[in-house]
Amino acid sequence: MEHLTYHQFAAGIWTLTLIFATSFASAAQEQSAIGLAEIEGRTWLVTPEGKPFFAHGITHMTNRSLRTDYSAASRACKNLGFNAYGYGCPNELKSDMPYVEGRNYVPISMYRANGGSFRFIDIFDPREQQKLTAQVKQSCLQNRDNPNLIGYYWTDLGAWPLKNSVGKNWVDFIRELPADAPGHKVYAEFLKTWQGDDAQARDLGFLRTIAREYFRVMGEANRKHDPDHLIFGDRFAFNTLVPEVLEEIVPWVDAIAIQPPFQPGFPKAKYEEIHELTGKPILICDFAIRFKDGDKSIRGWKLQDNARIAGERYAEYIRAALETPYIIGAFWCNPVDSTPAFNRGGLKQGFFGDGLTPRPGLSETVIELNRHIAQVTPDRVDAPEVAEAPEARSDRRLRDIVAERFPKGNVYIGATSMSPRGPQGQILAQEFSYITPANDFKQTYIHPEPGQWRWERPDRWVEFAEQHNQVIRMHGPISPQCSPWTKADDRTAEELEQNLEEFMTALCKRYNGHENILWMDVVNETVNPNGTWKKAEPGANWEMPWEKIGYEKTPAEFKHLDGQIPKYIIQAFRIATEHAPDIKLVINQHIGMEEPAWNKVKDTVLYLRSIGCRVDGVGWQAHIKLIRDDPSQWETGAINTQDLSDLIAWAHEHDLEFHVTENNLHVRPEDEGNVDEHAAVYAGIFKALLENRHSGVVTWNLWDIKDVRHYARRNVVKIGLWDRNLRPKQAYYELQQLLEDPPPVK
Repeated sequence: MEHLTYHQFAAGIWTLTLIFATSFASAAQEQSAIGLAEIEGRTWLVTPEGKPFFAHGITHMTNRSLRTDYSAASRACKNLGFNAYGYGCPNELKSDMPYVEGRNYVPISMYRANGGSFRFIDIFDPREQQKLTAQVKQSCLQNRDNPNLIGYYWTDLGAWPLKNSVGKNWVDFIRELPADAPGHKVYAEFLKTWQGDDAQARDLGFLRTIAREYFRVMGEANRKHDPDHLIFGDRFAFNTLVPEVLEEIVPWVDAIAIQPPFQPGFPKAKYEEIHELTGKPILICDFAIRFKDGDKSIRGWKLQDNARIAGERYAEYIRAALETPYIIGAFWCNPVDSTPAFNRGGLKQGFFGDGLTPRPGLSETVIELNRHIAQVTPDRVDAPEVAEAPEARSDRRLRDIVAERFPKGNVYIGATSMSPRGPQGQILAQEFSYITPANDFKQTYIHPEPGQWRWERPDRWVEFAEQHNQVIRMHGPISPQCSPWTKADDRTAEELEQNLEEFMTALCKRYNGHENILWMDVVNETVNPNGTWKKAEPGANWEMPWEKIGYEKTPAEFKHLDGQIPKYIIQAFRIATEHAPDIKLVINQHIGMEEPAWNKVKDTVLYLRSIGCRVDGVGWQAHIKLIRDDPSQWETGAINTQDLSDLIAWAHEHDLEFHVTENNLHVRPEDEGNVDEHAAVYAGIFKALLENRHSGVVTWNLWDIKDVRHYARRNVVKIGLWDRNLRPKQAYYELQQLLEDPPPVK
């Protein structure tokens, strides 16, 4: 590629920024907004015109030293190739380049302790909620019509940890309020439902309650007054992260805002941890590498010897961020030297020198860095073209059609979601009378280790189902999806057995008798495709640690068990049989239609029944891999559902319900637009179920509502019934038509 001179590069970057700086009037009419898109395995910010970009710029452009000449500040940033402004962007620059709007709504920032302005609020007090809602509304009204707006931040570096440098925490504040205060009343009610005597676990549980209410207030206000722009929510530093808090912000934000330590060395493991916990992209909202500058007293961690070295370390960090598929941008902290607020000592170093002059070594390095960012950024949104969806047969929702066409209750159509909140939660409520929470009933959340219990999220699902007249299949099986404590190689059989018994017993007792909970997955993914039992594998991520508990001998008549069955399967079903008499019990299995595996599952069901355990249904996950070079694909060529139909018939012959529990399609990104094929595969499975509806109960559950990138394999897309923008696809209408006009029964 031809190398550009400094002035050629700067002019080129300025040309690109013109894409962003459209007139406010036309943008307001179009009602378009910067959003997110996945392109070739990476998440990008995307302009209203469809141009992807990695946001790279400077925060705190409201620095009072710049107020006399914002046009000079604009030129200085563009000459280096920056393409955005971080939080603290003045109104004079909001028409210049994309920017992030940030305000501190609750004065709990860690750095406020020295300034005397630090304070918690009673977030449960309606008056405090009204104040926050009014502030959010004001911010939205001032920014939402600006086409350059990327999105919103809320509070900065809140003192969330129970133990922190401020020496105060939000739980103690609420606990010490007067007895008639709204927050104290909520705490008193919380104590009535709390189980256990672990004070730290109790306080973490209530901290989650505080976070849930705070984020709900902020999220609902932000979405109400600006439903189109991205929300990043609170900004977190590594030392202000609390997993329970982070989990509660997830339903309300589009990405997580992180201010990492200002030091060299890309902390990939920490970013991976945050991304795995939230499933959201990450925006590095405030970062810098500080360096020595004469005799100035610079605030910073182990200052680099000079600007050139700082620039090199910074460029290494941002290049690593760019290579991380879920990081969507980064911002350097501060444009010019300034005195820190809140009585903090030292000088807050800026990117530019006096008079906005480039710093030798740093500026040249960042020019090269921004050139690299521009070169690797796609020219357009490279999403496959999606055929226009056919007209719906009717405007009725799926749940309405099921209620009319199958009044006997022998057909259930459902879907899975990670959260009951947000747009997907709305689809869940509107379209389905049967739902499956993805992870919130699992051992890894409810009982991650001895002495720790969390019921908030599963209870929220029960409330959601009651509110929307839905039934739930509790997906809380004894399975490979268990906590790190359980997977630890040093766990003994006795420890695992006790943990299993505690979890299953508590789960059954808590939810048995709820009329909205109809089924429960008791065990999950027990058998390999070749018909062998899934094993505990030391050091492995995807293993069955419960297998360490041991085996029980089985009679020869159950020949496919090969003389033994894992004790954890028996233990789980015995507990469920005893403590969940009102819930139907399901054995859930992955794989395809491999005969050795299903023979083992069938004999497992028959053996469990022979020893007095109740099994009411067989589940098949139905993750169909339409990846041509994948040997584990369920079927090749045309989808042949005869084996599936035979399996359903066997289940019904043995008085078992049959559940398709986790149906989705796995494809390569380049095949995402093959909507005809996707609709045909979904329809084939759906049709096989409906053809067997008169011989017993059949259920179908969609695992991914919309098309999403696989959480672990970035070169795989999981296909749902809605596209990435939550528009119904051809497959949706195919299933709708099959429900309206079901096939003849076999």
